[in-house]
Amino acid sequence: MQNLKQKHLNKKGLSNLIASVLIILLSITAIATLSTQIFSLVNSPTLSPETSCPILLSKQPIQVIKTCYNTETSETEITLTRNNQNIKISQLSFLLDEESFSCGESCGTCQILQTGTEKYYFDKDANQLTLFVNNCFAIQKTIENC
Repeated sequence: MQNLKQKHLNKKGLSNLIASVLIILLSITAIATLSTQIFSLVNSPTLSPETSCPILLSKQPIQVIKTCYNTETSETEITLTRNNQNIKISQLSFLLDEESFSCGESCGTCQILQTGTEKYYFDKDANQLTLFVNNCFAIQKTIENC
């Protein structure tokens, strides 16, 4: 009879231990989830200071290396280089004369320059390029022949 009571007490103690461990695991999971949400909110582009146009332009994250119209391929070639890796760029807009081309996170065919140098090609003969970075005016250049 005493063995039966001792087994019953051991099971009861074990269930308290399992309940305590589960509560601790749930608490850790809740804290991790909450901290992840808070950090993503704080680091979002709407709250970061780089979205301010004067600050963004003073850091010059992207520079235009070359703009030209290639008569052999009938394409406008724009060569960009990325200077500052710390600034998140969510959208590039190319205004060729009066026609606008956007390159953003939601666009699958046009990739935003992350590092180094990259060329962008447009099926348009234009005289002037105006570049916008995150909807902020960045630079205006005349397009010459290649």
